Amino acid sequence: MLFTELLFLFALLGGARETVGNYCPSSCSCNATEATCISSSLIEFPVERFPKQLKKLVISRNSITQLGALTIRNWMIVSLKELNLSNNAINRIDGKSFIGQSGLEKLDLSGNEITAFPLETFSYPPQLQWLSLANNSELQVLEHTPLLESDSLQVLHLEYCNIEKICVTNLEKLVKLEELYLSHNKIKTLSAESRESLTCLKNIRSLDLSYNQLQKLTPEFVTLPKLEKVDVRYNKLRSLCEVKNINEFCEV
Repeated sequence: MLFTELLFLFALLGGARETVGNYCPSSCSCNATEATCISSSLIEFPVERFPKQLKKLVISRNSITQLGALTIRNWMIVSLKELNLSNNAINRIDGKSFIGQSGLEKLDLSGNEITAFPLETFSYPPQLQWLSLANNSELQVLEHTPLLESDSLQVLHLEYCNIEKICVTNLEKLVKLEELYLSHNKIKTLSAESRESLTCLKNIRSLDLSYNQLQKLTPEFVTLPKLEKVDVRYNKLRSLCEVKNINEFCEV
């Protein structure tokens, strides 16, 4: 009888620990809404369960190399607002990696080895507003080809990606983009096929082109209707477009 009672008590305590801990992989630290797995020598996404109401997940400074289809959804994570996978070794992202993350707003993939990904990859998190692909030094930005697609993205970071040329077509699937950061690349030209093609940039407020190799900035880009700031410091500009009051928002 006493043994049975002890087993029952042990089961209750075990259940309490699970409720308090609310699941947490052994390589991470967690509370009810956040989990961090920093410098944990991970080579793949943790297989153990995370807290049920997880809002923020940081898995940075590891050695994860790929994100397969439904990688996050498969581990019963559906409530994320912020995901940080920076400074891993990710070189492959399946187009369906982020399906099921309907509330995801911020995604950090900086400091990886990403070269390309399916166009629709970042359209599946329908609330995604902030994305960093910075410091992916071999990221391919193909001429006259959209880089990514999202109906919600507002902020995009592409610093330190060794980009040599970018055109409006690369951004035409980002209809709500407000801030674009392209500093510390090798960009020599920033081109638009026509003035009409610039309509996809109608919401741009801030454009950072500093630390590139630009020789000319054309009027079309500094007369965008909502543009408030252009940073073109540390380029090779020989001439700056003649726009009234340009110094009010242009850092040179």
